Amino acid sequence: MAEIARERGVDPVEAMLDLAIEKDLERFFVHPVAVVTFSDSGAHVSQIIDSSLQIHLLSHWVRERQAFTLEQAVRMLTLVPATHWGFSDRGLVREGFVADLLAFDSDTIASQMPEVTNDLPAGARRLVQRARGIAAPWWAARCSCAMASTRGAARAAPPGAESPPLGGTGLALTGMRRKSDARSAL
Repeated sequence: MAEIARERGVDPVEAMLDLAIEKDLERFFVHPVAVVTFSDSGAHVSQIIDSSLQIHLLSHWVRERQAFTLEQAVRMLTLVPATHWGFSDRGLVREGFVADLLAFDSDTIASQMPEVTNDLPAGARRLVQRARGIAAPWWAARCSCAMASTRGAARAAPPGAESPPLGGTGLALTGMRRKSDARSAL
């Protein structure tokens, strides 16, 4: 990359991004040191909303572009980051592991347009971005939402509410949570 950057007279990061646009962006997703789960969804909530990256991978790169299989994408969002960050009990649905799960419809999952809401302290604004095609998430194997409408938008379920039945092409994704969070949720 450094050699290409020198030839083009640009910074190596700029050369990498240019090549990704010019060539085959999928190659960057499968590079051995690539981790595809970055999200800056908390630091600058009034300016940007990057929390839809994972949903975009599933809807755009898997369903629309067919650059990856659903199984490859799930691995990219679960086992790869867990392994990269040293979480030995995350990334797989396996006995003894702490797993966050997401049941979704692979035919309809997609990010919706960001919206502005003023629900922070003192009425401060933030951007939120919802997704459609999600049936239910579980944190540390406890269901945390139920279907809110026929559009597939998920909302927090009232305490004690039962989760919706899973059907269609639902799939489980494991997420990254600190052990202390997972244990306190149990």
